[in-house]
Amino acid sequence: MDLTYNTVTRARPSISPADLPRIWPLAKPRDIAIEEKQLFKEHLKACDAGDLQHIQAELIRCRKRNDYFVMTHCKTKDEHDAITPVKRFPRKAYIARLLQVAAVEKKLAIPKSRQIMVSWTFVCHFLHMATFFSHRLIFFQSKKDDDAAAMIDRAKHVYENLPWWLKEAAPLKRPLHKLPYNKIMFANGSLIWGIPQGQDVVRQHTASGILGDEFAFQNQAEEAWTAMKPTVDGGGQVILVSTANGKNFFYRVVFDRLDDADKPF
Repeated sequence: MDLTYNTVTRARPSISPADLPRIWPLAKPRDIAIEEKQLFKEHLKACDAGDLQHIQAELIRCRKRNDYFVMTHCKTKDEHDAITPVKRFPRKAYIARLLQVAAVEKKLAIPKSRQIMVSWTFVCHFLHMATFFSHRLIFFQSKKDDDAAAMIDRAKHVYENLPWWLKEAAPLKRPLHKLPYNKIMFANGSLIWGIPQGQDVVRQHTASGILGDEFAFQNQAEEAWTAMKPTVDGGGQVILVSTANGKNFFYRVVFDRLDDADKPF
């Protein structure tokens, strides 16, 4: 079955995304009728069964809504749960809000606490970008190379657990187990690349998106921030997230306390 994203979305669908069941994963359970929930489940079952009209409509809706894509189709992993480590993405209001903000804002700096899925959320946001939009260059930057590779592993885990029809619509350039440890390469030309802290790699490319994880703990954060300027100037997106680490450079970014002369953008 030829199920590339362009193939199934090029023609006008006979089922409009607007005609699909309401996006109930993002609504309060009490606001959704039992009949609507059942219709939604039947729609996803039709996709899993290979119904091209339902798949086409679902792909279009996923492309338009990063929050819907993440909350409906992405799965995380819980290393503390030996029985069911693969879990549906938590349907928390703040997660949906983070995704909605990320869909429109080009620069975000978000302080966080641990174990609330913020890093996972933005990994999935950028996976959505690479999956549905061609020729995107995305960096996941962390303090060490191993930390950046761990972020890539998260994205690989999410991709691996997507529905079969979504993976067939957005195939990888090569099988998942044959990809480099620090990269995810898509057949549509998009690339997600895990890199260590600093400006060396970032300044050599104009990226479509950059996720700086635990930015407050990166000793070269200020240099990296300066090197990210072409990404924003070129219309790309920079998202920085971190737990607290004193009043360092990340603190100044979050609270807009950079000296005007020192602001790269």
